[in-house]
Amino acid sequence: MLTVIRRNQSIRGSLVRRGRELNRRVVKSILNGSIHRVLQAIPSEGNEVMSQLLEATQAECQVSRTLQRIESVLVEHEALSPYASDVDVSVYESTIVLEGTLPTAELQKQLIPSIRQAGVLWRIKNNVAVEATATKV
Repeated sequence: MLTVIRRNQSIRGSLVRRGRELNRRVVKSILNGSIHRVLQAIPSEGNEVMSQLLEATQAECQVSRTLQRIESVLVEHEALSPYASDVDVSVYESTIVLEGTLPTAELQKQLIPSIRQAGVLWRIKNNVAVEATATKV
């Protein structure tokens, strides 16, 4: 998730800089008396900047909602709920990444089907390890 948020923050920063440049050009055109250039600049570049900013924000919101759904499924799951805090959920390049440890392989196998039942169709990489159990000698 941090990768997506950083990428979206970078996109936002770029868009803000482009918006500032657009504003400078608009003011300069007004000062030069070229209102025709002002009217041409605002609709094309202004709308493009705003739509790119909106798309970046929507993507970030979608990731956040997806992570919230996964976390709520883990907390509400009958078998997984006691161990929900032991599983870290993140997003890396459009893939849900699960990390942490669980006490049994059966619990590990229940992770992906539980997340799918929540309606999450993204790729899922299950890196959750099973705790080693002590054997009697």
